[in-house]
Amino acid sequence: GAIVKDSFYVSREKLKLGNSGLSVLMQIIYFIVLNKWFFAIAKVYAWELEYILFVHTFLLFAFAFLSISVGGKLRWKSVKFIGSGLIVVCVLKLFVIDLASISILIRAILFTIVGVVGLVYSRTLLKEEK
Repeated sequence: GAIVKDSFYVSREKLKLGNSGLSVLMQIIYFIVLNKWFFAIAKVYAWELEYILFVHTFLLFAFAFLSISVGGKLRWKSVKFIGSGLIVVCVLKLFVIDLASISILIRAILFTIVGVVGLVYSRTLLKEEK
């Protein structure tokens, strides 16, 4: 409440300018922690490799889209760029690693989900721009 009323030690403008660098650092930390949690859960429940790859790719895409959304909403270009770069990494991972390791059924499900999420997300971005 104190930050919103500008009665905090630092004004909202100064806090907003410093948040971009902090948000990139937090984005990296969240990425590392979420990956460690995911692989720990997959190991505890002894998931098969194709399910691990399938869910990991989906989570990477979700993290990338979330990064782009939050970066766009708060006008943090660096967060948007990192999210865009993560999408490129996800697509490369999808074609290089996932396709070689997963069955045809999982491939079809993965590409369908990626396509639907991409369409929904692009529609959301178009609505925000107008």
